[in-house]
This record gives sequence, structure tokens and C-alpha cells, in this order.
Amino acid sequence: MNRQRAASVFLALAALLSGCGGGSASDSPAQVAVAEDISAAGSGELAELALSHGVTPLPVTDPQADPVTGDLARLGQQLFFSRTLSGHFDVACASCHHPLHRGGDGLSLPVGVAAAAPEVLGPERDINPALDLDPSADGGPNVPRNSQTVFNAVLYQNALLHDGRVFVLEGDGGDIRTPESGLGASAAAAGSLLAAQSILPLVSHNEMRGFAYTELDHPDSYRHRLAERLSGQADQAKLSVDGAANWQALFDLAYPDSPEPDRISMEHVQRALAAFQSTMVLTDSPWNRFLAEGAVLPEPVRRGAWLFLATPEQGGLGCSGCHAGPRLTDEAFYNVALPQIGRGKRPDGRDLGRWQVGTDLQQENMQYAYRVPSLINVAVTGP
Repeated sequence: MNRQRAASVFLALAALLSGCGGGSASDSPAQVAVAEDISAAGSGELAELALSHGVTPLPVTDPQADPVTGDLARLGQQLFFSRTLSGHFDVACASCHHPLHRGGDGLSLPVGVAAAAPEVLGPERDINPALDLDPSADGGPNVPRNSQTVFNAVLYQNALLHDGRVFVLEGDGGDIRTPESGLGASAAAAGSLLAAQSILPLVSHNEMRGFAYTELDHPDSYRHRLAERLSGQADQAKLSVDGAANWQALFDLAYPDSPEPDRISMEHVQRALAAFQSTMVLTDSPWNRFLAEGAVLPEPVRRGAWLFLATPEQGGLGCSGCHAGPRLTDEAFYNVALPQIGRGKRPDGRDLGRWQVGTDLQQENMQYAYRVPSLINVAVTGP
């Protein structure tokens, strides 16, 4: 592929993934070359090609409406933005997954606990090495992988996180496995992937726990302490940092049918967090409107779509071989030579991806393999 044609291919794919507008580029020699090499499919042919690859429209929420409706989701929203769920009251879920930063944090690597200024979010968030009690501290960001966007996380059906360490077990009736469940199903999954994942950062020393309450050596013992904190049975002197949220009233509204002594529990926390995150859906785009309503796409976008969907034998690039189906991901794991930029997930500093999730997954092709990300609205979601 010569340089001119490579540039035109890049522009066409960028136009598709950004959902951008723009008129015809018929006067561009580079894009004329693409049009000569690749069938300039009409809208009908393109729709048929998409359907043949299982690419169908997604339901669209009203972007003008407030999506956080219902007492359970509103409780989850309060919890998501609260630093009460962190060991030292210095980090919230939103510190690394904020709507104003495309559902992420705008950083190559996140700063979880020990931030120089806990209230600072985004690219200016930095670590205070003097506060970082991690034995492997190196003065840099202390979370080993890029923060994934929380937008559209609910669309994943099989696995969450880069290495898919929260995933649905095959042939077990939808049971979910987490890092805490060994090789079996998680007893604390609370019914969904989002709920199962939501309580893992709470016990991660670098993400939210810090090195607080080291006497509580079991993850569930520490989570029980957090539930006691929310119910007012622990850490009363520190709760003012959270704006003194009336957690009891919020849980009463969200779980009116639960016996009062049991309303503030970690299972209820994770269900509420999952309910809020399930509202953070961005599926409206020119591409989705094309699939759903036959909306007109500009010529560069149509070319990008053809390149993306068509196999090499059809004159395309075969991107949809992995970014497949309505969510533009097959949720499988591949080694595509991603460079490691963090301190790694292992004591030796390496990050082996899917391979290190469990002994039953330690086939050679799972080394350095990561889950295929969804490309739905990738132009407006992190990173």
C-alpha cells in the first residue's frame, strides 16, 4: 500500500469511527484512489454488508433526558461520586471514571490513592510519592492499566476489564467468575457483570483502598467495614469529608422492601453502582441512525464503513472480524502487540493479560492477550 493510499484509508476509517459529517471528497486524489480500489457501495449495499457481519442498530436513549431515574440509580450515582468508599476518603469511582473526561480520566495511567490533591481530576491529577505506601511505589501513577471508559460498559455481555477477569462462565447458566472466586462462580456477583466488577476496586490497594485497615485481611471483612461506615457505625469522625450524605435515607428509598437492618449492605452497594453505570449509555451516532433509519452518510464515512466491514477478499480491511456484531466487539482476547506502559500486574513487573487471569487460561496464545474493545461512539468515549 503506497503512502497516499494508506493516508486515504486512514482518513476513511477515521471518518467512520468519529461519526463526523462532511461533504464529498471527490476532488481529493488520495480518496479517488480508494474509490477506484474499493467498491463505492451505495447505502443499500452497505446496509446489506453490515447485516451480513451481524452489525445491527442499538437501542438509543434520549440524550436530552436525565438518564438517572429511579431511587436505585440515584443511590448508585451518590456512591459513584463519593469518597466514602475509599480507605482514606481520598478517591471515588469517579476519580478515574468521570463523565467530563469521556468516562475515563484523561491520563495514560491513572492515579488512584495517594493523589497530591484528591479533588483534582483529569490530566492534572498527580501522585504524592510521600503518601504512596505501596512497596512497589516508583513515584509515578500507581494503577497499572489505563482507565477504561464507564460509558457503554453495560453493553458488554461476556467479560469486563482489559483482561476480562470478570466474565460469564460458559455452560453454567450465566454464572459470573471474578478474581475472588477462584476457578468457580462468584457468590457476590449480584446478578450482573457490572455489579460483580463494581466492588473489586474497593479492595485494590492502589485503586481505592490504600493501605488502610490492614488488620482486615479478608476482602469481605474490609467491605463489611465500608458498609458499617455508610450506616454510621464506623469512622464517624471522617464522614464529613463526604459532605455528610444521608446514606440511611438514600438506602431506605432504594430498598424499601428490605428489612431495615439489612438495607445498607455491600450487595446493595454493588447493585446500586451497577444500576447507575447502566444509565451511562452513548449509542446515538450517525452510523447507528444509518443502520436504524437509513440516514444518509457522507461519502468518506461510507468508504470507511466499507473498509471496516468488508473482508480483504471483498476489498476491505476486515476490521469487523474482531470488532463484530452490534456492539462492534466479539469480546474475545488477542495478542496484538500492545506495548506495556504501566508498572505491570505481576511482582516481576510484567503484564501478561488474559494469561494471568487463571491457570485454566494459561495457553500460550493468551499471553499478552486483551479483550477487543467496543468501538461504539469511540470518538466521544475514553481513552
